[in-house]
Amino acid sequence: MKKWYQKSMAVLTAAACLFAGGTIGLARDSLPQLQLTAEAEESTYIEAAYGLQLKYDYLSDGTVEITKFVSSTSSDIELPSMIDGKSVTRIGNSAFNAYIEACSNLTSIIIPNNVTSIGSDAFRGCTGLTSVTIPDSVTSIGGGAFSDCTSLTSITIPDSVTSIGGGRAFENCTSLTEIIVDSNNKSYISNDGILFNKKLETIVCYPGGKTGSFTIPDSVTSIGSDAFSGCTGLTSVTIPDSVTSIGDEAFGWCTGLTSVTIPNSVTSIGDSAFTNCTSLTSVIIPDSVTSIGDEAFYGCTSLTDVTIPDSVTNIGNSAFCSCINLTEIIVDYDNKSYTSKNGILFDKDLKVIICCPGGRTGNFTIPDSVTSIGNMAFSGCRKLTDIIIPDSVTSIGNLAFGWCTGLTSVTIPNSVISIGNSTFWGCANLTSVMIPNSVTSIGDYAFSSCINLTDIYYSGTESEWSQISGSSAIPSNVTIHYESEPVTTTITTTMTTTTTTTTKPTTTTTTKPTTTTTKPTTTTTTTTKPTTTTTTKPTTTTTKPTTTTTTKPTTTTTKPTTTTTTTTKPTTTTTTTTTTTVPIITTTTVTTTTTAAYTFTPGADNWSFLNNRSNFGYGNYFMLDSYHDKLMDGLTIAEKDYVNELLDSKWKGSCYGMAITSILAADDILNPSDWQDGANFLSDIDGPPSQDVESLINYYMALQATDVIQNKIKNFLYLTEKEKLQVLIDCLEDDSPTLLAFRNTGHAVVAYDLQYGTYSIKGNAYNGKVLIYDNNDKTFGDAYCLYFNSSKGTWCIPHYSDANKLILVSDDINLINHHGYINGSNAPVESTDSFIASLQSDPLKSDYSITKIDLDSNNDYVFSATNPDEIKEYSDLFDDNENPQNLKFAMKDASKGYALKLATTEAVDLSMRYENSIFDVTGSNGNIAVFDPSGYVSLEGSDTTYNFNMIYNDGYHTTDWYSFQVDGNHVDAANMKQTENGYVLHADSLNNVTAQAYNDNATAKVTFSTDYTDVLLYEIDEETIGVAVDTNGDGTYETTIAKSDNTSEDTVAYGDVNTDNVVDLRDTIVLNKYLANIIQFSDVQMANADCYKDGNLDEKDASTLMQFVISLIQDIPVIEE
Repeated sequence: MKKWYQKSMAVLTAAACLFAGGTIGLARDSLPQLQLTAEAEESTYIEAAYGLQLKYDYLSDGTVEITKFVSSTSSDIELPSMIDGKSVTRIGNSAFNAYIEACSNLTSIIIPNNVTSIGSDAFRGCTGLTSVTIPDSVTSIGGGAFSDCTSLTSITIPDSVTSIGGGRAFENCTSLTEIIVDSNNKSYISNDGILFNKKLETIVCYPGGKTGSFTIPDSVTSIGSDAFSGCTGLTSVTIPDSVTSIGDEAFGWCTGLTSVTIPNSVTSIGDSAFTNCTSLTSVIIPDSVTSIGDEAFYGCTSLTDVTIPDSVTNIGNSAFCSCINLTEIIVDYDNKSYTSKNGILFDKDLKVIICCPGGRTGNFTIPDSVTSIGNMAFSGCRKLTDIIIPDSVTSIGNLAFGWCTGLTSVTIPNSVISIGNSTFWGCANLTSVMIPNSVTSIGDYAFSSCINLTDIYYSGTESEWSQISGSSAIPSNVTIHYESEPVTTTITTTMTTTTTTTTKPTTTTTTKPTTTTTKPTTTTTTTTKPTTTTTTKPTTTTTKPTTTTTTKPTTTTTKPTTTTTTTTKPTTTTTTTTTTTVPIITTTTVTTTTTAAYTFTPGADNWSFLNNRSNFGYGNYFMLDSYHDKLMDGLTIAEKDYVNELLDSKWKGSCYGMAITSILAADDILNPSDWQDGANFLSDIDGPPSQDVESLINYYMALQATDVIQNKIKNFLYLTEKEKLQVLIDCLEDDSPTLLAFRNTGHAVVAYDLQYGTYSIKGNAYNGKVLIYDNNDKTFGDAYCLYFNSSKGTWCIPHYSDANKLILVSDDINLINHHGYINGSNAPVESTDSFIASLQSDPLKSDYSITKIDLDSNNDYVFSATNPDEIKEYSDLFDDNENPQNLKFAMKDASKGYALKLATTEAVDLSMRYENSIFDVTGSNGNIAVFDPSGYVSLEGSDTTYNFNMIYNDGYHTTDWYSFQVDGNHVDAANMKQTENGYVLHADSLNNVTAQAYNDNATAKVTFSTDYTDVLLYEIDEETIGVAVDTNGDGTYETTIAKSDNTSEDTVAYGDVNTDNVVDLRDTIVLNKYLANIIQFSDVQMANADCYKDGNLDEKDASTLMQFVISLIQDIPVIEE
């Protein structure tokens, strides 16, 4: 509702007419017809040479004001500067208002340069107006002066203007894309076509023809009244934390706006600030806000819930009225002025009902603590069919039940004294009302537009009725029945409540010294849930299996006897009898059958120990050889590189592995007795874990680095948080235990159950709760649960206050156990996910950008158009949270090349992952790095070192080596490309360049210098690299200038005892096994392990290798003097 209508009865009458056509509230395109402006007392027609007929009036200063347009022979007019010899200085209020005068056909208007004032609504509704010239004599432009000029595309404010009537001046100019302000204007300024005050502290008007999203500059402290009003093309707006106030109608009628986040700096939300934002589904009100104005969210028909923080002390009339899909208003518990009960807004003492959400359905009984029903408290609640008013209520406010079209009858109790204005306006299906003789006043229009109202039952006499103020205004077609008593009706409501007791099988085993374990069976239960507004899943009591072992002195063995108990859920029927005066009985029964393939049982399917360092004490990510060998078997070269990166990193938790193994236990894939004798359940396995158990957990921890999981994580980036949340809810609908990974802390847990209810966490409203087994906690506490708002797509985990992104959600056991140690398949998991490339970088100091490139046959690249939404920054679960500046980017288009551009040169360390390759680029002083999936890398910089490393999966490298690496220095540009003959290296200097190549059986290395700027590095054999140049310029690289010297001792990879091309903790383990005579070494291993180059292997070599691995020394071999 527009404030300038003053909410008059005339407006209400017009609104009721609109409602009859099926619309609640006021239709925006009809509102201007209601605006009436008084004509000047003395007006005079003139016939001017301009072909105009106008009315005007003399002002006290001897000048003239144009008060009314009458007619024109042309659509293009120039207003007279003089009338009757007097200067025209004003264009009066509504002078050319097309809703009053017939001037909608005007297309252009020239205002003379002696006019100083353009009045309110002066040219309002001139829909044909495409051009208007405002002279530099004008100092003030009134509110609504050009509103609804829907063909106006641009307007210029001269330097003389000092006052503009806010955003209303150009409101609903749906084609207006820019407001230009003269640079010499001292009061206003234009930025990107948007009108601000001169200091850019207040946004005055956002042109209504602009579309898309808009970020308000952080210089702005105030969003002015009507600033964005009527901007139907605006879809999102970012409000900076510099803003402290949002003005009246600031975003009114922004029908394309879907969500708004109000920053924690805002203290007040003005009247009608978001009125009729019909697409607004989500709004977050921060705990800085103290005041919410009248009709602030009136008519936001897509809004489903809203939370009032504890800071709010004032909520205006009708703040949330006519929000027909709003089902609950939640108030923070600590709010001292307001409270909510069952999603309905009350004052703190529950004495005044302020707002019933418009989406509420069915019956509603007002609590008997209420003494007053506030203005518009139930207005627009079309789905309410019965409202029971207790005898504690003494007053019913204006429009309290306006447009409650579901009501058919109302009984007003004997305690009520006054019925407000328009109380039942538009209750089109209301047929009867019971009014007690306690009522002394009935407001104007109390029953207007109640088109089916036929009977009022009054408990007093006709004489008493005539004494009631306003009783004569009852519609004449309504029959008043005097001395009538309420008709008492008994409503019996039957509610079925289901309590579930789940008992796992009781196993009795008679044994000899061996142990026999009987696995639990699975019981499928059909549940009938009660129909309620707030649904909570049945309470489940879990009894852990009881195992009784009896050992007899004989050696006779009796097979285990298993007794399986199937529990039928007891049904409790509660019958409540209520005596009321509502003559309608409604009975609804809903039966839901849920069957889970397998379920997670708290206390049984969780580990007994926590995910902390004291429980994982065997090394970084310790893994016995048998586990490591199985892990590496079947992985691609690229996967091995990534998995080894994880295993070699500092232990930062094994949450992913613990979560996965818990799900496998719940699914009966993991048999706990295989890892500890006598363990019936995962929780029976003792902690700290044995080497076998830690290896198992870390095996599954490492699987997150495999392609199938990494690609799932990267594809998940391209879902919104709301879409991700829906995936989680869908997984849990059948109670399947679900892998849930989230950040900001990087953590994986098991989500195992879903409950619906009403929750308020730190002022935010949630309508559901996910029960979680968190391996950081043993309590299954509420603080570790995930609370969600399904309509907004928001969620929180109270214990992890910084958690803000869902990384991975899946209940697909084939994905979870892919390549698993236990029955894991290496076959591809069926998925529609496309491969997504990724770029990893060490911390960067300067600003950077990532852009797609196109590479031609000459290895020249050009930058191509890049959709920023295709590139997402992300983190892995095992990323080091102590170094959050490490960067990772996902690139949705894995077929393209990419360039990382830095604002200044600096040290870079980059790794690009394509589907079958990894390209590493490092440099000491670079600023542009380029990668292309065809097999191309480059680095540009200033006198930089460079290191290029290309790693290929089997079948994708053109030599026998899967890894090829070059090192050079002192260049401004270098690049390398894989070809069918080897690798072509180009640099502006090729002095002292080293190339190395690796496969599982051999290592090759060569160092060379040349004056040529291009060389071909090719394979002579798997232990020999050749270096060739093109001496005749035909591109054949026919002349070999260097090759590997295979007699060189430099080919020994010191420290790489297990010959996996990485020196790490596993090499020290292998060396110690050799020294303990557990395994034997090959000649290559003997050479690599000889850390002193003395021909002997002993404990001194093992100690030195350990010192190197943990960085106590920097180089091996150690040469003793």
